[in-house]
Amino acid sequence: MIKVNPFEQCPAFETANFLLRKTIPDDAKELLQCYSDQEAVKFFNADNCHTDFYFQTLEKMQEYMKVWESEYLNKVYVRFSIMNKSNNQVIGTIEFCPWLKKAEGFGKLAVLRLDLCSSYEKEEIISELLQAVDEYLYDLFQVDEVFTKAIPTASERISALLNCSYSKLADGSIVPYGNYYIRQK
Repeated sequence: MIKVNPFEQCPAFETANFLLRKTIPDDAKELLQCYSDQEAVKFFNADNCHTDFYFQTLEKMQEYMKVWESEYLNKVYVRFSIMNKSNNQVIGTIEFCPWLKKAEGFGKLAVLRLDLCSSYEKEEIISELLQAVDEYLYDLFQVDEVFTKAIPTASERISALLNCSYSKLADGSIVPYGNYYIRQK
């Protein structure tokens, strides 16, 4: 893999069924389907965020996408749109955020946020996306470990995490929140 700085030139990645590429303004209408889906939003990780990610209007979706772009330009995180290759529909996002704080007993960390339309909240889909994270993002962002949240009722997500070698993280060990899972490179 060619080494690039993802904050200067953000590459796209493919799995068997999905294309992951940096979110663009044209994604707003399709992403609104995800972020206005009350069943989906309950699985999103809003820890340490200024919103709950429930957007009911295109204007609110577009407004928050500007926040994502600003954070990208400030080299805080990358928000990738997840496109279903079978119908070219954007069905959610992945946020990948290198963690700048040191946590005792851990290597270089990154936070993973995975937001999907509820109809895609399935173990096999989440597993495929997690495998893409493992294959591409650890090296691209030069991190050793990735942690992500899954609430106890997110059974499909938890199964995918465990099947992809994530393990339950002790509450409060990295962030002052619970229900996190972690995987080493």
